[in-house]
Amino acid sequence: MGLFVLVLALTHALPLAGYLTSLAPYASLQGLSDAIVIAIPIERRELDIAAELPGVKRGNAPIAAVEIRTTFVVVAVLRGKGLAAHESIELRHYRERNRVKGLVTAGPMLIDFDPQKPRHYLMFLKLLGGDLYEAANPVEPGWCIEPLAHPVEPPARSGRER
Repeated sequence: MGLFVLVLALTHALPLAGYLTSLAPYASLQGLSDAIVIAIPIERRELDIAAELPGVKRGNAPIAAVEIRTTFVVVAVLRGKGLAAHESIELRHYRERNRVKGLVTAGPMLIDFDPQKPRHYLMFLKLLGGDLYEAANPVEPGWCIEPLAHPVEPPARSGRER
């Protein structure tokens, strides 16, 4: 009886938020992508402009967000016209401006990067224009951009590869 009361109290004391989603397999991500690269973040900056999380609402209201631009150096190009290793690209992504207190279930899988602790990322990307990209699925960027367990050696800049 005590456990039931505790569970009942917790479920009524905490606000809940959620939405339905599904994990896209690599084949689907590949079909959505203009570019597939392995890259390392080198700079991150938050923009001071009004933004909303794309494709997600809390109730009927959009979710206020902070737009972030992270610059990456491409280590390897698996797909992408005009992209080459050693070039830089910019990724547009978001964080919530005001986090909801309480338990949030099945919220968007947002991502962030720390250039001070660089890692290699496998990135499925959509070209927005120039060198600006977003995740192939901007609602679930964490499924489109994954940290790799091991670093990838970049190809040689010039000369014959060994």
